[in-house]
Amino acid sequence: MNTDHYWIGYPHNTPTGAEKAYYLVQFGYWLQQIYVVNTDMKRKDYMAMLVHHFITCSLIGFSYLVHLTRIGNAILVVMDVSDVFLAVSLLVHFFYFIYISPHTFFFLRQRSQNETNM
Repeated sequence: MNTDHYWIGYPHNTPTGAEKAYYLVQFGYWLQQIYVVNTDMKRKDYMAMLVHHFITCSLIGFSYLVHLTRIGNAILVVMDVSDVFLAVSLLVHFFYFIYISPHTFFFLRQRSQNETNM
């Protein structure tokens, strides 16, 4: 993956319609997560999750304002793909599939190690 292309022609004052839509949908999702964290039952990681969601919204908003949408979209896509594997592992863990759960986390660990070696 050649990251030089994210900076060609910077600043990108006019993102494509698809880029802008994806960015704004992501921003809306993370704003909604702030509401969800505050309306759900308070968990012991409440403050960490609230701070995480505020920082995420701040980063998305700031990067949109300073026209860093190309690199921002790349980061959001990478995070969305990894969230699928994390969600599957958490579901397996919460449903007490004790023989499967460690294997899904092992898969995530192996995947992240392979990505860093590329």
